[in-house]
Amino acid sequence: MCVALDPRCTQFPIDITTNATNHVYGISGVDTDIAAVSFALDISRWSAISQTGPSPPELPISGTFHIHVQLCIPPHGAKRDTLHLLTHGLFADKQYWDVQEDPAQYSWTYAALEAGYSTLSYDRLGTGLSDKPNAYDIVQAPLQVEILRVITQAALAGKLKPSANQAPRYSGPPGPRVARPFKNIVHIGHSYGSFLTSAFVGTYGQLSSAAILTGYIPGSKTGVYPFAGFGMDYAPTNNPELYGDRTSGYLVPASVSRLQTIFYHRYNESDPSGFTDALLAYGEGLKQPGTVGEFVSTTALGLAYAPAFTGPLQFVEAEFDTVICDGDCKNTYTAEALHAIYPNASSIDVHIQPGAGHALTFHRNATAGYKVSFDWLASHGL
Repeated sequence: MCVALDPRCTQFPIDITTNATNHVYGISGVDTDIAAVSFALDISRWSAISQTGPSPPELPISGTFHIHVQLCIPPHGAKRDTLHLLTHGLFADKQYWDVQEDPAQYSWTYAALEAGYSTLSYDRLGTGLSDKPNAYDIVQAPLQVEILRVITQAALAGKLKPSANQAPRYSGPPGPRVARPFKNIVHIGHSYGSFLTSAFVGTYGQLSSAAILTGYIPGSKTGVYPFAGFGMDYAPTNNPELYGDRTSGYLVPASVSRLQTIFYHRYNESDPSGFTDALLAYGEGLKQPGTVGEFVSTTALGLAYAPAFTGPLQFVEAEFDTVICDGDCKNTYTAEALHAIYPNASSIDVHIQPGAGHALTFHRNATAGYKVSFDWLASHGL
């Protein structure tokens, strides 16, 4: 179980009632390691998913889902009314944002609290302590976006608290249990969480004061890295003790070496931008499965155009990001292309974090990158 170690934080489940339009992809039976690899190879072919062909049949989804959150509020200061709403990527949970291996050096949550901001991180549907429903039809990208919308609206309305009929499912020191409305929401994503965040602000931009997209930037190398490169196992087979509650269609990177290939750059205990044994072990320890539905539904988000967002936008990219930039993020994007996708953003900024790999919070210069983002927010009055 995730534990809120900082006394400024508390963890609890919230009920999210929403609906979304998912799709029927006609995939099933991904419930062995062999089937997991076959699925990864199938969707990695350049011809596997047509961008111009007919869309798969729509599948309306509605329901109430238990989502586990961590809410952190500093005791005082004007910025505590600005909430960083943090959406993690694939193969992680909300702990990605609150690294407990020397949090003063690596945790975004800790750094944000020290800078005076409040934070809300959450386990996306299908991960961590949140519900883990059907991996094919329910846990898809469109529903994840709608869950983010409901969480955002609850934060703005001061309704971030456990439902009355729920017993708390968290442990650790007491934190800020009182619901409070937040004046500003800064939506922050990492990797797949940035895909979701981009789709969210592109549709519900009026709910966002600013957005920071990390581990994702539209460019010439986006989507080049094949899904088969993730080296997938069927989750319950990979680790029955940790993932035994997952059902068919939940997949996870097979080994720590595969995780290193995806998320890290170079190993060097003395390199200020490298990673350490402890950070690699931490990433492996919080590794979470993703679902077949998520892997095939990203194109349903319509990420090519986000006209509803009118706030400031920052991209934070690791210099040597294997997943998003095919190993090197320099010169893979153009300002013109970014402005075409986000035509009404008040400003667009790009920061390349030197030396880092895809998992920015797992690298030794993480806090230097956080300061860049916090200074950027301050420059926009946030």
